Amino acid sequence: PLHESDGTKCNVEFTTATNAVTYELWASSYPDGRGAIMLSDKIKTSGVLAKGFTPDTDFYLFVRYIDKQKKMSKPSKAFPIKLKDTFAQK
Repeated sequence: PLHESDGTKCNVEFTTATNAVTYELWASSYPDGRGAIMLSDKIKTSGVLAKGFTPDTDFYLFVRYIDKQKKMSKPSKAFPIKLKDTFAQK
């Protein structure tokens, strides 16, 4: 968008699992997930706004879910992002 596109947030869509009850979104500076921080938990469906990024910096997103038996899945494959600050109204 032409407004508020400052490289600090993005919408995250992911493939849902049939046995998932809730999801968690994690971000790391490393593709192996070291030092990952949880950005959001108790997500019910795909399509979450993730905030707190630094523009022009490599990040890796991971999703994991909790199933009906309250078992946690392994993290998803790393999804790399590098957001740009294109906000023209500074």
